[in-house]
Amino acid sequence: MQEEAITGRPAVAAVAAADFEMELCKVEGSGPAAKLGIDVDSGAGSAMLVITDIREGLVSQWNDQNPECHVELGDYIVEVNGIRGSPAKLKAECKASRALRIGICRAPHRVPASAPPA
Repeated sequence: MQEEAITGRPAVAAVAAADFEMELCKVEGSGPAAKLGIDVDSGAGSAMLVITDIREGLVSQWNDQNPECHVELGDYIVEVNGIRGSPAKLKAECKASRALRIGICRAPHRVPASAPPA
């Protein structure tokens, strides 16, 4: 596991405002357009989901088509279709709905732990 020091934003225990929103639509079947293609972690006491992996799927397609506001590892999902505040509810909405409006809060600036403080 690579160690990182996080700087630039306060702790994320409270739900932050989204930096941008993605509108995605899952299709029936088993191809890339049928899944988001991300792994998330809810973290203890958090009101949001942290994106821990991006694979083939709708989010990677979004990134290809929207380089100015692409999703990165460590970004936070803070809202799904108007639902906020509960990681379990965010996950459930992502699984249950085909049409998704997902609010993303940009990850804090990450600096390798070995870097000198600014």
